Amino acid sequence: MAEGISQSLSRSTAKRQISENGIECEFVVDPPKRSQCPICLYVVKDPQQTPCCGKVFCKTCISKIKKEFSYCPTCKTDNFHYFPDKGLKQELLSCTVYCNYKSSGCDWQGALGDLDKHMSTGTEQQDEGGCKFVPIKCPYCQKDYRRDEVEEHQNSHCGSRPFTCQICQDYKSTYDDVISVHKPNCTYRPVECRNNAGKFCTTERWTNTYRKSAN
Repeated sequence: MAEGISQSLSRSTAKRQISENGIECEFVVDPPKRSQCPICLYVVKDPQQTPCCGKVFCKTCISKIKKEFSYCPTCKTDNFHYFPDKGLKQELLSCTVYCNYKSSGCDWQGALGDLDKHMSTGTEQQDEGGCKFVPIKCPYCQKDYRRDEVEEHQNSHCGSRPFTCQICQDYKSTYDDVISVHKPNCTYRPVECRNNAGKFCTTERWTNTYRKSAN
């Protein structure tokens, strides 16, 4: 049974998506045997106990059953009810777990109660021991990057980041648009002056100079 509890936490992505109610992480030491939810087969999240048979379930799992059926899913007692198992909840929160990005290289271990903070998506969490492998969405291109890489991406590599033309200092758009579309046609781009071979000036100045010489 202990193996079933811990192994159920590392099944395929498809299975993990279906079982969205229980706690999905890898425990350093197997959690209490009774902490496996009979419905989703994961370690119970927000454990609720049925007094009729003493079984514990995830709150989300058992509440769904209660809405659809009048009997207990394990002992079939009719008109069953449930209550929070605070003792088991505290016991689980103190269990030591691995980071969910262990396979990516994170070596963090800590109490289950601290896992959410470790894996939060705030960039400031990196300085507070947050997981550097957590994907953070770039606010400009909406693509995911590791927490320790997203700031550099935003500031130096993202083609959708805000950017001002460095020639005219006026046109503002995305980096890709400024460099690829605006810059080649910028009114102030440097071009070779026809009246002074080998020297460069802005297009506007060159135009004025050329018009004067033509007249």
